[in-house]
Amino acid sequence: CILAAGSPVFHEQFYGRTKEGVDSMEVEESTPAGFREFLQFFYLSEVTLTNEHIDEVSRLASRYGMFDCINACAEFLVNQVTMDNILWTYKWAIAWKNESLKQFCEKYIGATIQDIFQTDAFKRCDRDVLQGILEIDKLACKEVDVLDACLSWATYACRITGLDERKDINLKTQLGDCFYLNRFGALKIEELAAYSVSHG
Repeated sequence: CILAAGSPVFHEQFYGRTKEGVDSMEVEESTPAGFREFLQFFYLSEVTLTNEHIDEVSRLASRYGMFDCINACAEFLVNQVTMDNILWTYKWAIAWKNESLKQFCEKYIGATIQDIFQTDAFKRCDRDVLQGILEIDKLACKEVDVLDACLSWATYACRITGLDERKDINLKTQLGDCFYLNRFGALKIEELAAYSVSHG
């Protein structure tokens, strides 16, 4: 009764037309610990979340139509943000289309972008995260720094995919549409000239 009251999907499974008349129901793609953390939203007034299971809880919340639970996960992540996990948090916000967390991350990233460019997390981030970064209006760095960071990202991507990083076509392939998000027109003539000499 409690699960059905809190989730339209559970309600349909337990009481709807699709009910199969069985005494138990398997919850797929979940661990006991993760599902237990998810169940807090049904039974407790105060929920304790952990970084270990936040992805799993988010998937369960989406699967069972509990969007307030996803918002609670976003609030939890805001309070956990550090330089080490900001890009992972940003990826989460993009994946779950959580606009408030996405805006929070973009403000954080924009202000600390020079430091973020130096992290291993940046080199390993997904292309959709890189694209999101390049679409941020205000980045506290020079445009040439953005271009350098993109090439560093593409170079690392070539290495892990076994492509020759010395070939421009491979770098451009790894960047995909992100290549065109670089603001080449914002580069000063002397920066562009120096860049062309140093990068060939």
